[in-house]
Amino acid sequence: MQAGLQALATAQSALTTFSVLCGLLLLLFVEPATEFFAGGSDLSKDWRPSFMALALLIVYIVILVVPPLRSFFELQLLGVLDYLAIGVLALLWWLIGYCEANLPMPLAWKIVRVVFVVLCVFLLIAILLSLIGHPIVRF
Repeated sequence: MQAGLQALATAQSALTTFSVLCGLLLLLFVEPATEFFAGGSDLSKDWRPSFMALALLIVYIVILVVPPLRSFFELQLLGVLDYLAIGVLALLWWLIGYCEANLPMPLAWKIVRVVFVVLCVFLLIAILLSLIGHPIVRF
């Protein structure tokens, strides 16, 4: 029973990390400081939201590193490869949003995008399942 609870806490930490990273990356689109990020929003040229996202990322890293804070938020420390995989997935999620906002998409590309989103979701589920001890593919 204890191993199951530990695995559940690990999976929750992975999902929390992914959600935090996606939320912080979303701030770059909401108040774009440069033309690169201005897709659906008006260019604000205000760097404060970008600096806030960076500061919040640093705060989240501090929460993960300091054991009492990590315990307070009921987070588990994951492995380096787990954080790398979660970061790559968050960047892929961000790339989808960037392409959606900035690139004209004919129907064929929209289909490719949907398939890409489905694959990203499947990969995230596979990572979460492997973190809780139920890998989809066993090697």
